[in-house]
Formats: sequence, structure tokens, C-alpha cells
Amino acid sequence: HTHPALLSVRKLASGGEASQECLHLWELLECAICDPRVGTQPGPPLICASLCERIYDACSNAYFSMDVKTQVLAPCGVNDFVCGRAAEWVSNGTDLCLAAGFQVKSSDIVHVASEETFCYGDKASLGSVADSWKASQFESTKKGENSVILDDFQQWARDMPFNERVSWAIGGMVLTAGLVFI
Repeated sequence: HTHPALLSVRKLASGGEASQECLHLWELLECAICDPRVGTQPGPPLICASLCERIYDACSNAYFSMDVKTQVLAPCGVNDFVCGRAAEWVSNGTDLCLAAGFQVKSSDIVHVASEETFCYGDKASLGSVADSWKASQFESTKKGENSVILDDFQQWARDMPFNERVSWAIGGMVLTAGLVFI
């Protein structure tokens, strides 16, 4: 799922004439598919209306086009014949997110606490994304984090069907033998 998101941001940067703020916010929007609370739910990710409005404010002058196959509004690319500013396609942030293939949680909908639906783009979710971007890729991980990763891997291997485990083991032996041979 990350490759189409990367392509979308790249198209916006190269052909969409987007501002830095627009690029940053569009990237946040595309990251919704990877958020464990909304990206794993059935259907399109649920985006907070407030984030959609911020994106519209920043991207209303950037160029978008309607994808012929999916009928989804996407950043204008080299092969797109009909491109227009976002403000020409949609009139507000909610419409922009809906046209881009996302669901939108309106800010005026009141939910009972037990039925609260999480939407991507609230302060908590954006804070966690920002924190992950701030963390250097070269920082060493803590021992506790390593054990969590190991536990996750072990659980993944236990849940795997036996024939798939055998295939992974054979593949690992072939790769190891190839490295030894080289």
C-alpha cells in the first residue's frame, strides 16, 4: 500500500505545483492507510473533517485530476490530460477527502463514549506520526523494543501454516547456501 501513496505524493510534488505545506499534509493523508486504527478497518480509512479542511486550505491551488479507472481525485501526473486546481474539483475539505477515496468523520457528529469512532487526523494520531518522523532512523532501539519485535515475529511464525513454514525454511537455507558459496 505504501508504493501508491509514494507515487501520489511524488506526482503532487512534480506535476501538482503544491506548496510544502500541501505536500506535507497530503503525505499525512496518504499515511492513513498504514494507521493501525483506521487503515486495517474494512472500507476506506476514516479521516477527521478538521484534517480534510487543513488539506483543502493548503492544497486548493495544487493541480489534481480524476483517475479514469478508479474515479478518485488524485494529484495530477505527467500522463493526465485533464488537470485542474483542487478548488475547481471540490469546494471544501470534506469533499476533497471524499473525492480522494476516503471516508470523513464530521466534527459535528456526537458519539456516545462507548461508541466513539476513531478518525485519522486528530491531534493524537498526528502527534504519533510526527514523533515517528522526528525519530532518527539511525537511533539504536531499546532492548525492550527488540524483544517486542522478536515476540511479534515469533507469533507470526507460530500462526503460519506448516507448509508455509517449511517453504520459508527452505528459502532461508538456499539463501544461506548461496551466500556461503559466494
